[in-house]
Amino acid sequence: MTQLKPSEKRMLVILLSGLFILANVLGWAWYSSLTMRSERRLAGLKAKVNSLEVWRREAPAAEEKRAWIGANLKEYADETARDTYLDNLVQNDLRSGLDLELISPRPLDPLMPTEELPFIRSRYETKVKGTWTDVMTFVYRLQKPSEFRFVPRVTMVPRKNEQNDAEQFVECFVTIEKWWAPESATEDEVAMNEQPAAPVVEAPVTAAVPTPEPDAAAPAAAVAPAAETAPAAVATPETVNPVNPGQ
Repeated sequence: MTQLKPSEKRMLVILLSGLFILANVLGWAWYSSLTMRSERRLAGLKAKVNSLEVWRREAPAAEEKRAWIGANLKEYADETARDTYLDNLVQNDLRSGLDLELISPRPLDPLMPTEELPFIRSRYETKVKGTWTDVMTFVYRLQKPSEFRFVPRVTMVPRKNEQNDAEQFVECFVTIEKWWAPESATEDEVAMNEQPAAPVVEAPVTAAVPTPEPDAAAPAAAVAPAAETAPAAVATPETVNPVNPGQ
């Protein structure tokens, strides 16, 4: 066997050393990348565990809130009841026993469910004039969380009573909202948008009648024209849009 020269041995040692160093560098890079991915995954799992633990602790309170919402959030019977509910409430029960003047009371267009607020909301707007005590009592009556009735906006302007300077007189612009269960809105929209289409009229199928041979002695009979095919009815369903009486 041929002996390697000293120079060749040095080259071989250098080559093997280089391969060894390269393998270590590549191995260290792969190991570092694997370690970083593992640490990130571990951190994500820990964050998920922490959030699940928070949800577990808050589950009883969330279930209690869900039960309260299910017991108090009502569905409206129909759109007329939904659109007139606040008007009837303001004009009758909420004004009972109070000396108030309502100016331009009107229901607003309802707000339909969204991803952020999956409820349908009836809205009502009015201007109230009266003494400070009666107006504040009226505003307090508007808010009733157990019925999902809220006052998102109130603007109050103090006025002087012309008959009695010592009595505080105010004008108040009020917007009221009543929230309904989204299921009732969904059912009504489906009922409106899925009107039955007109049935398609099909022409009757006429059986082929054999033509008798002409008789020379008999007069030529008038041949009846062929029955025309009745045109198919075109289905034109219309979507009924609710009309808000206050607009």
